[in-house]
Amino acid sequence: MHDICVCPNRFDSWAGMALARASRIQEKLNSNELKSDVPIWKHSQAVLNCFKRALEIDGSNLSLWIEYGTISYALHSFASRQLKQWQNELPAEVVKQMEERRDSMLETAFQCFQGASRCEGDSDEEEWLIHYMLGKIAEKRRKPPVEYLQLYKKVNLLIIL
Repeated sequence: MHDICVCPNRFDSWAGMALARASRIQEKLNSNELKSDVPIWKHSQAVLNCFKRALEIDGSNLSLWIEYGTISYALHSFASRQLKQWQNELPAEVVKQMEERRDSMLETAFQCFQGASRCEGDSDEEEWLIHYMLGKIAEKRRKPPVEYLQLYKKVNLLIIL
């Protein structure tokens, strides 16, 4: 954190902090110990801000776009699960807030994987993942099947090659 205060435009500091914090959030999302989602959303905002700042400094970093998209998609999935589980027991305004988070994280994930698709990749490993995630996002957005099936077809072709 000190490094960011001294050198606020240093990509490595922002990226490092984003990745470290994202790892902690991912651990919490993967554990079944979550009693409330409030700390997750509070901490996730800091993570998302770190990713955003790092990519403002260097928007050509493929790995960081993918990591940012991955944590955003994980947060979307978490919000979806929470909504399904608690929707009928929560006040309407809380449900609305959770729906907004869910939709916002899906949009962020989409923007991230779009950003990743514009980067120069050095292997097919990232390329298939980008198309796969864009396909999953298109499905979640209820796009026409032809749209996401084309993306999945690209994944298949990349894996076969």
